[in-house]
Amino acid sequence: MPAPKSFLLKHTFKNVSDLKEDDAMYSDEVVHFGVPWGVRIKKVGEYLAIALDCYKSMSAEKWSSEFELKFTLIAGSETTSRQFELKLSNRPEINGSSGICEKFIDWNEMVKKFVIDGFLTVEIHVWGLKLEGFERKPLRSFDKSTKQLSDTTLIVRGGEKFYVSKLHLASESSHFKSLLMGDDSENLPPLTASSLTQRLVNKTLHAKTQFMDQFKQPGRKVVTLEDVDPAEFQVFLEAIYGEPAINDDTINQILKTARLYNADTVIRRCEEFLIEKSAKRAGLKFDIALKFGLESLKKHCITNFKSTKDVLAAIPSDLSRIDRPLLEELLTMNLSFQEP
Repeated sequence: MPAPKSFLLKHTFKNVSDLKEDDAMYSDEVVHFGVPWGVRIKKVGEYLAIALDCYKSMSAEKWSSEFELKFTLIAGSETTSRQFELKLSNRPEINGSSGICEKFIDWNEMVKKFVIDGFLTVEIHVWGLKLEGFERKPLRSFDKSTKQLSDTTLIVRGGEKFYVSKLHLASESSHFKSLLMGDDSENLPPLTASSLTQRLVNKTLHAKTQFMDQFKQPGRKVVTLEDVDPAEFQVFLEAIYGEPAINDDTINQILKTARLYNADTVIRRCEEFLIEKSAKRAGLKFDIALKFGLESLKKHCITNFKSTKDVLAAIPSDLSRIDRPLLEELLTMNLSFQEP
Protein backbone atom coordinates (compact mmCIF):
# COMPACT_ATOMS: atom_id res chain seq x y z
CA MET A 1 0.00 0.00 0.00
CA PRO A 2 1.53 3.38 -1.04
CA ALA A 3 2.30 5.85 1.73
CA PRO A 4 -0.37 8.56 2.27
CA LYS A 5 0.33 11.80 0.42
CA SER A 6 -0.01 15.47 1.35
CA PHE A 7 0.02 18.92 -0.25
CA LEU A 8 -0.65 22.57 0.55
CA LEU A 9 -2.74 25.09 -1.41
CA LYS A 10 -2.54 28.81 -0.66
CA HIS A 11 -4.28 31.64 -2.49
CA THR A 12 -4.97 35.33 -1.90
CA PHE A 13 -8.35 36.48 -3.20
CA LYS A 14 -8.95 40.11 -4.19
CA ASN A 15 -12.01 42.38 -3.76
CA VAL A 16 -13.50 39.91 -1.27
CA SER A 17 -15.59 42.57 0.48
CA ASP A 18 -17.53 43.09 -2.78
CA LEU A 19 -18.59 39.43 -3.04
CA LYS A 20 -22.36 39.14 -3.47
CA GLU A 21 -24.69 36.48 -2.04
CA ASP A 22 -24.01 33.04 -3.60
CA ASP A 23 -21.21 34.44 -5.80
CA ALA A 24 -17.93 32.51 -5.78
CA MET A 25 -14.25 33.26 -6.32
CA TYR A 26 -11.72 30.68 -7.49
CA SER A 27 -7.99 30.22 -7.13
CA ASP A 28 -5.72 29.08 -9.95
CA GLU A 29 -5.56 25.34 -10.50
CA VAL A 30 -2.50 23.61 -9.03
CA VAL A 31 -1.55 20.08 -10.08
CA HIS A 32 -0.73 17.55 -7.36
CA PHE A 33 -0.29 13.84 -8.09
CA GLY A 34 -1.35 14.38 -11.70
CA VAL A 35 -4.66 16.05 -10.84
CA PRO A 36 -5.64 19.76 -10.74
CA TRP A 37 -6.92 21.12 -7.41
CA GLY A 38 -8.17 24.56 -6.40
CA VAL A 39 -9.52 26.75 -3.59
CA ARG A 40 -12.99 28.33 -3.79
CA ILE A 41 -14.70 30.85 -1.51
CA LYS A 42 -18.36 31.84 -1.51
CA LYS A 43 -20.74 34.08 0.43
CA VAL A 44 -23.55 31.92 1.83
CA GLY A 45 -26.05 33.96 3.83
CA GLU A 46 -24.12 35.66 6.63
CA TYR A 47 -21.16 33.29 6.38
CA LEU A 48 -18.00 32.69 4.39
CA ALA A 49 -17.86 29.24 2.79
CA ILE A 50 -14.52 27.66 1.80
CA ALA A 51 -14.16 24.70 -0.54
CA LEU A 52 -11.45 22.42 -1.87
CA ASP A 53 -12.21 21.51 -5.49
CA CYS A 54 -10.79 18.45 -7.23
CA TYR A 55 -10.91 19.02 -10.99
CA LYS A 56 -10.42 15.42 -12.04
CA SER A 57 -12.90 14.59 -14.78
CA MET A 58 -16.21 13.28 -13.44
CA SER A 59 -16.64 11.24 -16.64
CA ALA A 60 -13.38 9.33 -16.12
CA GLU A 61 -13.23 5.78 -14.81
CA LYS A 62 -14.28 5.44 -11.17
CA TRP A 63 -12.03 7.33 -8.78
CA SER A 64 -12.09 8.34 -5.14
CA SER A 65 -9.87 10.12 -2.63
CA GLU A 66 -9.88 10.07 1.16
CA PHE A 67 -7.97 12.58 3.27
CA GLU A 68 -7.91 14.98 6.16
CA LEU A 69 -7.79 18.70 5.51
CA LYS A 70 -7.52 21.96 7.37
CA PHE A 71 -8.95 25.26 6.12
CA THR A 72 -7.11 28.33 7.46
CA LEU A 73 -7.57 32.10 7.08
CA ILE A 74 -4.40 34.14 7.53
CA ALA A 75 -3.90 37.85 8.26
CA GLY A 76 -0.45 38.55 9.65
CA SER A 77 -0.21 36.69 12.97
CA GLU A 78 -4.01 36.24 13.10
CA THR A 79 -5.31 32.83 11.98
CA THR A 80 -8.43 30.73 12.31
CA SER A 81 -8.74 27.09 11.23
CA ARG A 82 -11.16 24.20 10.95
CA GLN A 83 -10.23 20.57 10.35
CA PHE A 84 -12.21 17.80 8.59
CA GLU A 85 -12.06 14.29 7.22
CA LEU A 86 -13.36 14.00 3.68
CA LYS A 87 -13.97 11.58 0.83
CA LEU A 88 -14.43 12.74 -2.77
CA SER A 89 -15.40 10.63 -5.76
CA ASN A 90 -17.14 10.57 -9.13
CA ARG A 91 -19.37 7.83 -7.75
CA PRO A 92 -22.92 9.16 -7.18
CA GLU A 93 -23.19 7.72 -3.67
CA ILE A 94 -20.20 9.78 -2.44
CA ASN A 95 -19.78 13.54 -1.88
CA GLY A 96 -18.65 14.53 -5.37
CA SER A 97 -15.58 16.47 -6.45
CA SER A 98 -15.65 19.25 -3.82
CA GLY A 99 -15.34 19.46 -0.06
CA ILE A 100 -17.00 22.59 1.35
CA CYS A 101 -17.46 24.16 4.78
CA GLU A 102 -20.49 26.41 4.27
CA LYS A 103 -20.34 28.19 7.65
CA PHE A 104 -16.61 28.59 8.12
CA ILE A 105 -16.81 32.03 9.76
CA ASP A 106 -19.30 34.87 10.16
CA TRP A 107 -18.98 37.16 7.14
CA ASN A 108 -18.66 40.42 9.10
CA GLU A 109 -16.11 38.90 11.46
CA MET A 110 -14.12 37.67 8.47
CA VAL A 111 -14.12 41.13 6.87
CA LYS A 112 -13.09 42.79 10.13
CA LYS A 113 -10.29 40.39 11.11
CA PHE A 114 -8.94 38.86 7.92
CA VAL A 115 -9.60 41.12 4.92
CA ILE A 116 -6.74 43.57 4.39
CA ASP A 117 -7.19 46.18 1.63
CA GLY A 118 -9.74 43.88 0.01
CA PHE A 119 -7.45 40.81 0.04
CA LEU A 120 -8.15 37.54 1.84
CA THR A 121 -5.54 34.76 2.17
CA VAL A 122 -6.80 31.18 2.40
CA GLU A 123 -4.68 28.10 3.01
CA ILE A 124 -5.76 24.47 2.66
CA HIS A 125 -3.54 21.72 4.02
CA VAL A 126 -4.35 18.19 2.80
CA TRP A 127 -2.70 15.14 4.36
CA GLY A 128 -3.21 11.39 4.70
CA LEU A 129 -4.31 11.47 1.07
CA LYS A 130 -5.29 8.04 -0.27
CA LEU A 131 -6.08 7.89 -3.98
CA GLU A 132 -7.96 5.22 -5.89
CA GLY A 133 -8.35 5.32 -9.67
CA PHE A 134 -6.12 8.40 -10.01
CA GLU A 135 -3.20 6.65 -11.67
CA ARG A 136 -3.18 7.54 -15.34
CA LYS A 137 -2.68 4.78 -17.90
CA PRO A 138 -0.05 5.78 -20.50
CA LEU A 139 -1.33 6.06 -24.06
CA ARG A 140 2.10 5.21 -25.48
CA SER A 141 5.27 3.60 -24.12
CA PHE A 142 8.67 5.27 -24.18
CA ASP A 143 10.35 2.73 -21.92
CA LYS A 144 13.09 0.19 -22.63
CA SER A 145 10.73 -1.88 -24.79
CA THR A 146 10.95 0.88 -27.43
CA LYS A 147 14.73 1.33 -27.27
CA GLN A 148 15.38 -0.65 -30.47
CA LEU A 149 13.22 1.77 -32.46
CA SER A 150 14.81 4.91 -31.00
CA ASP A 151 18.09 6.75 -31.36
CA THR A 152 17.96 9.07 -28.33
CA THR A 153 17.66 8.55 -24.58
CA LEU A 154 16.24 11.38 -22.47
CA ILE A 155 16.80 11.16 -18.71
CA VAL A 156 14.50 13.18 -16.44
CA ARG A 157 14.04 13.69 -12.70
CA GLY A 158 14.61 10.55 -10.67
CA GLY A 159 16.69 8.98 -13.45
CA GLU A 160 13.67 7.81 -15.47
CA LYS A 161 14.59 7.20 -19.12
CA PHE A 162 12.52 7.91 -22.23
CA TYR A 163 13.56 6.36 -25.56
CA VAL A 164 12.59 8.56 -28.50
CA SER A 165 13.33 9.45 -32.13
CA LYS A 166 15.39 12.62 -32.40
CA LEU A 167 13.92 13.34 -35.85
CA HIS A 168 10.39 13.27 -34.45
CA LEU A 169 11.22 15.49 -31.47
CA ALA A 170 13.28 17.90 -33.55
CA SER A 171 10.45 18.26 -36.07
CA GLU A 172 7.98 19.20 -33.31
CA SER A 173 10.18 21.28 -30.97
CA SER A 174 12.69 24.00 -31.85
CA HIS A 175 14.40 23.39 -28.50
CA PHE A 176 14.99 19.72 -29.27
CA LYS A 177 15.89 20.58 -32.86
CA SER A 178 18.77 22.70 -31.59
CA LEU A 179 19.67 20.30 -28.78
CA LEU A 180 19.63 17.06 -30.77
CA MET A 181 20.42 18.05 -34.36
CA GLY A 182 23.07 20.74 -33.84
CA ASP A 183 24.59 21.95 -37.11
CA ASP A 184 22.50 19.44 -39.06
CA SER A 185 19.21 21.04 -37.99
CA GLU A 186 18.82 22.94 -41.28
CA ASN A 187 18.88 19.61 -43.15
CA LEU A 188 16.19 18.01 -41.00
CA PRO A 189 13.99 15.66 -43.08
CA PRO A 190 10.24 16.34 -43.23
CA LEU A 191 8.27 14.95 -40.30
CA THR A 192 6.01 12.97 -42.62
CA ALA A 193 8.86 10.81 -43.87
CA SER A 194 10.04 10.07 -40.33
CA SER A 195 6.52 9.31 -39.15
CA LEU A 196 5.89 6.97 -42.08
CA THR A 197 9.09 5.08 -41.39
CA GLN A 198 8.18 4.73 -37.71
CA ARG A 199 4.70 3.42 -38.56
CA LEU A 200 6.09 0.90 -41.03
CA VAL A 201 8.73 -0.30 -38.58
CA ASN A 202 6.11 -0.72 -35.87
CA LYS A 203 3.64 -2.62 -38.07
CA THR A 204 5.54 -4.91 -40.48
CA LEU A 205 8.48 -7.28 -40.17
CA HIS A 206 9.60 -6.49 -43.74
CA ALA A 207 9.78 -2.76 -43.04
CA LYS A 208 11.55 -3.41 -39.75
CA THR A 209 14.27 -5.35 -41.57
CA GLN A 210 14.50 -2.67 -44.27
CA PHE A 211 14.70 0.39 -42.04
CA MET A 212 16.36 -0.75 -38.81
CA ASP A 213 19.85 0.24 -39.97
CA GLN A 214 19.02 3.91 -39.37
CA PHE A 215 18.43 3.12 -35.69
CA LYS A 216 21.67 1.13 -35.30
CA GLN A 217 23.97 4.01 -36.08
CA PRO A 218 26.70 4.53 -33.47
CA GLY A 219 26.58 7.53 -31.20
CA ARG A 220 23.17 7.23 -29.55
CA LYS A 221 22.43 10.56 -27.92
CA VAL A 222 21.87 10.54 -24.16
CA VAL A 223 20.53 13.82 -22.77
CA THR A 224 19.68 14.71 -19.18
CA LEU A 225 16.80 17.16 -18.73
CA GLU A 226 17.08 18.86 -15.35
CA ASP A 227 14.03 19.26 -13.09
CA VAL A 228 11.55 17.67 -15.50
CA ASP A 229 8.76 15.69 -13.84
CA PRO A 230 8.45 12.19 -15.41
CA ALA A 231 4.63 12.19 -15.39
CA GLU A 232 4.48 15.62 -17.06
CA PHE A 233 7.06 14.59 -19.64
CA GLN A 234 5.12 11.40 -20.42
CA VAL A 235 1.92 13.26 -21.36
CA PHE A 236 3.94 15.85 -23.29
CA LEU A 237 5.59 13.13 -25.38
CA GLU A 238 2.22 11.49 -25.99
CA ALA A 239 0.96 14.80 -27.38
CA ILE A 240 4.14 15.18 -29.48
CA TYR A 241 3.55 11.72 -30.95
CA GLY A 242 -0.08 12.50 -31.82
CA GLU A 243 -1.85 10.55 -29.08
CA PRO A 244 -5.16 11.98 -27.71
CA ALA A 245 -3.47 13.09 -24.48
CA ILE A 246 -4.88 16.62 -24.28
CA ASN A 247 -7.80 16.95 -21.86
CA ASP A 248 -8.85 19.04 -18.86
CA ASP A 249 -6.80 16.86 -16.49
CA THR A 250 -3.54 17.17 -18.46
CA ILE A 251 -3.79 20.55 -20.21
CA ASN A 252 -1.68 22.52 -17.70
CA GLN A 253 1.06 19.88 -17.58
CA ILE A 254 1.27 19.65 -21.37
CA LEU A 255 1.27 23.43 -21.88
CA LYS A 256 3.94 23.91 -19.22
CA THR A 257 6.30 21.43 -20.90
CA ALA A 258 5.40 22.45 -24.45
CA ARG A 259 6.18 26.10 -23.66
CA LEU A 260 9.46 25.08 -22.00
CA TYR A 261 10.56 23.19 -25.12
CA ASN A 262 8.98 25.48 -27.76
CA ALA A 263 6.65 22.81 -29.15
CA ASP A 264 4.42 25.16 -31.15
CA THR A 265 2.16 22.54 -32.73
CA VAL A 266 1.31 21.03 -29.34
CA ILE A 267 0.66 24.51 -27.93
CA ARG A 268 -1.71 25.25 -30.82
CA ARG A 269 -3.57 21.97 -30.27
CA CYS A 270 -3.91 22.77 -26.56
CA GLU A 271 -5.29 26.21 -27.36
CA GLU A 272 -7.80 24.72 -29.82
CA PHE A 273 -8.91 22.23 -27.16
CA LEU A 274 -9.46 25.00 -24.60
CA ILE A 275 -11.52 27.03 -27.08
CA GLU A 276 -13.57 24.21 -28.57
CA LYS A 277 -13.87 21.37 -26.04
CA SER A 278 -12.74 22.25 -22.52
CA ALA A 279 -15.29 22.33 -19.71
CA LYS A 280 -13.18 24.71 -17.62
CA ARG A 281 -14.86 27.95 -16.55
CA ALA A 282 -14.08 31.10 -18.57
CA GLY A 283 -12.08 32.80 -15.82
CA LEU A 284 -9.75 29.83 -15.50
CA LYS A 285 -9.30 29.62 -19.27
CA PHE A 286 -8.36 33.31 -19.29
CA ASP A 287 -5.80 32.71 -16.54
CA ILE A 288 -4.29 29.87 -18.60
CA ALA A 289 -4.21 32.17 -21.63
CA LEU A 290 -2.27 34.78 -19.63
CA LYS A 291 0.08 32.21 -18.14
CA PHE A 292 1.05 30.64 -21.46
CA GLY A 293 0.57 33.56 -23.86
CA LEU A 294 -2.37 32.08 -25.80
CA GLU A 295 -3.65 35.07 -27.77
CA SER A 296 -6.57 33.37 -29.54
CA LEU A 297 -7.81 31.99 -26.23
CA LYS A 298 -7.60 35.45 -24.65
CA LYS A 299 -9.82 36.89 -27.39
CA HIS A 300 -12.24 33.97 -27.10
CA CYS A 301 -12.60 34.46 -23.34
CA ILE A 302 -13.10 38.22 -23.60
CA THR A 303 -15.87 37.85 -26.18
CA ASN A 304 -17.63 35.46 -23.80
CA PHE A 305 -17.52 37.69 -20.71
CA LYS A 306 -21.14 38.65 -19.98
CA SER A 307 -20.98 40.65 -16.74
CA THR A 308 -18.91 42.77 -14.40
CA LYS A 309 -18.36 39.66 -12.29
CA ASP A 310 -16.78 37.84 -15.25
CA VAL A 311 -14.43 40.74 -15.99
CA LEU A 312 -13.29 41.36 -12.42
CA ALA A 313 -12.71 37.65 -11.86
CA ALA A 314 -10.42 37.59 -14.91
CA ILE A 315 -8.13 40.42 -13.73
CA PRO A 316 -5.21 38.81 -11.85
CA SER A 317 -4.20 39.98 -8.37
CA ASP A 318 -0.66 40.43 -9.71
CA LEU A 319 -1.16 43.08 -12.41
CA SER A 320 2.34 42.46 -13.77
CA ARG A 321 0.89 39.31 -15.39
CA ILE A 322 -1.31 41.34 -17.73
CA ASP A 323 -0.16 43.94 -20.27
CA ARG A 324 -1.55 47.46 -20.00
CA PRO A 325 -3.61 47.54 -23.26
CA LEU A 326 -5.39 44.33 -22.28
CA LEU A 327 -6.05 45.62 -18.75
CA GLU A 328 -7.49 48.84 -20.18
CA GLU A 329 -9.71 46.80 -22.51
CA LEU A 330 -11.07 44.80 -19.57
CA LEU A 331 -11.68 47.91 -17.45
CA THR A 332 -13.50 49.59 -20.35
CA MET A 333 -15.62 46.46 -20.79
CA ASN A 334 -16.38 46.48 -17.07
CA LEU A 335 -17.63 50.08 -17.28
CA SER A 336 -19.84 49.20 -20.25
CA PHE A 337 -21.56 46.48 -18.21
CA GLN A 338 -22.29 49.02 -15.46
CA GLU A 339 -23.99 51.50 -17.79
CA PRO A 340 -27.82 51.56 -17.54
